[in-house]
Amino acid sequence: MIWTASPLRQRSESPLDITFIWKRSDATADSKSLDLLLTQSARWRSFRLDLCWNTPDDFIPTVLRGIRGRLPLLRTLECISPRRRAASLFGDMFAELPELRELRFADADAEGADRDESLPPSVNVPWWQITHFRGRYRALDDGFAILRAAPDLVQCGLTINEWHPDPDPTYAPLAPEQIELLHLRRFSIQCEPPNILWGLTLPALQELWITFPEATSLLSCIERSAAYQLVTLVVYQCAGDVAPTLVPILRVLPALLTVFLEFLDGRNATRDIFDALAVKNRSSLQLNPLCLALSRFAVGDLTASQINAFLDMVQSLISSPASNTTPIQKLTFVRAYPNLYRYAWPEDAVSRVGRMHEAGSDIKLDSGFCAVFEAGYMHRGRP
Repeated sequence: MIWTASPLRQRSESPLDITFIWKRSDATADSKSLDLLLTQSARWRSFRLDLCWNTPDDFIPTVLRGIRGRLPLLRTLECISPRRRAASLFGDMFAELPELRELRFADADAEGADRDESLPPSVNVPWWQITHFRGRYRALDDGFAILRAAPDLVQCGLTINEWHPDPDPTYAPLAPEQIELLHLRRFSIQCEPPNILWGLTLPALQELWITFPEATSLLSCIERSAAYQLVTLVVYQCAGDVAPTLVPILRVLPALLTVFLEFLDGRNATRDIFDALAVKNRSSLQLNPLCLALSRFAVGDLTASQINAFLDMVQSLISSPASNTTPIQKLTFVRAYPNLYRYAWPEDAVSRVGRMHEAGSDIKLDSGFCAVFEAGYMHRGRP
């Protein structure tokens, strides 16, 4: 059992960031260190619990009973717990947290269909104060419940594990009532269809990360929310029936600065998207107003036959001048990576990219799927 605190030995009024790591079932706490930290609970600013699969259910109530109601400065609470129900660990230990704003729950076990859920809204924490949240749930209804319980969210990341083997593409589920999150600016959602976006209105949304998207639910959410100020759109695992419908979505988002698109397999990456983004008439840019503010663009799971269409689009954007009526933003970051079954790009594509790079463009063809996540540009900043 490991406790860490910083800066414990500095002046007494300095806030403390506490980390508790329990990685062995037979671990015992150093009573002197533990007592010292507990007596300083009024200084705790953040508290991170990193637990193992067999952490006793009575751990928090037993070991931490002395801090209940004595955390006046705590703003961030984070729990990493593999295959454990946070509800059984927490009880009402964190019911009185007047400054709590951030709740984060992560499953340390990245794989497995039997992963337990994060903290349910029935647990007694001050949900109405929460502005930053991350969690994983088994059912769509649980996701709706969290969003209803925390109306002041500014940033949220949700994973919904509910799986529908043969979803009806015409099915449009709704929350018991539409949920309007007036302050939510950054949202990450991983959810098999039907998607949670059907039930949400997000008028302040600026950045969206979405996995397994449904184009209809995404477009309807944007239009219902009038969220035309969206500046970042990152789409993971876009299916073939969704890819062609991304064009009307991009068309209603003129402020987009960053667009990253990843397809389920290269055959689904249609050229319609690249053709729509390309500037075809340099003397009359107003005829093609799609994403003219775009400065960062990445696309994944391309095949060799599609890379030239992608590069044609990029070339049209980096070489097109602005007009008096339609200013165009130069691309400052361009990346592409291949599908899982191809690890080398055609030589002509590599040569084209080399010439663009020599001309001053920050463009690169990544060599493989793993390089994308090592570079971090698809996940960077994700709630």
